[in-house]
Amino acid sequence: QIPGRRAAGGGPPGGTMDTTGRDLNSRLLSADYHLQETSENLRRTQQTCAETEQLGAQILGDLRGQRDRLEQTKVTIDEAEARMSSGRRLIRRMLARTFADRLLLFLIIVVLLAFIGVLLYYQLALK
Repeated sequence: QIPGRRAAGGGPPGGTMDTTGRDLNSRLLSADYHLQETSENLRRTQQTCAETEQLGAQILGDLRGQRDRLEQTKVTIDEAEARMSSGRRLIRRMLARTFADRLLLFLIIVVLLAFIGVLLYYQLALK
C-alpha cells in the first residue's frame, strides 16, 4: 500500500490518509530502530570475534613456546640419563676392579703367610 492512499475497495469508514501514514511511519521507525540495534549487536559480535581470534593466536604462540621448551627439556633429560648410565657402568667396573684387587691382595697375604709359616717350620725343625 502506498503511503497516503487508501486500500483498494475503500478502506474503513472514518480512516484517513494521515492515520495510514503515521502507522507506516511508525513501522518504518520501529524497523529502523531494530536495524540499528541489530547492526550494533553485529558490530559488537564482530569485535568479540576479533578479540577472541587475537587471544587464540596469542595462546597458540604461548603453547608453541612451551612445546619448544618441553622438547628442549626432554633432550636435556635424555642427555643426563645417557651420562648417568655411562657413570653407572663406570662405577660397576670400578667396583669389580676393587673386588678383584682385594681378592688378589687377600691371596697374596695368604701366600705370604703360608711362606712365612713354611719358613718358621723349617727354622724350628732344623734347630
